[in-house]
Parts: sequence; structure tokens; C-alpha cells
Amino acid sequence: MKFNFNLKYFIGVPQNVEERNLIAKNVYDPFLRILHWINALSVFSLMLTIWLKNFLKEYENWKEIIYNYHTFIAYFYVYLSRSKK
Repeated sequence: MKFNFNLKYFIGVPQNVEERNLIAKNVYDPFLRILHWINALSVFSLMLTIWLKNFLKEYENWKEIIYNYHTFIAYFYVYLSRSKK
């Protein structure tokens, strides 16, 4: 998929701007898509800690299980966020 555009049609750009030679590039980036899926799954995993509470109340240490799971996923998410820079 090629992404071509003309700058004179953008909002805020005067209509008398000369057309510029733009390089057409593929927009698809597999690494970026994988990274977005990892971020989405990390957020979903953090949401699971809320939903798992009702199922884990049968165990004595259910709070510890949820806390450890939540902490592990949160640290992993922070690690991914820091490694992008």
C-alpha cells in the first residue's frame, strides 16, 4: 500500500505552496504491529486482575496471587515502555 499525499490540501497550509517531491513508502511495519499487540495484551492482563478476584477468593492467599500477577505484568509493561526509547 503506497501512501501519497499533497501538502497543499492540508488544513493550515496556504494554497500557493509549491508541490513537493515526496517519497512513497510502505506504511506497514511488522515490528510496530507486534509492539502494539504486546501493549494491548499487557493492558488486558492488568484488567484480568480485577476479573480474577472473584474466582480466586476460594484460596487463602488470593490477594497475594493477584498482587504478584499484577506486579509482574505492570513491571513487564513498564519495561516494554522504557525499551522503546
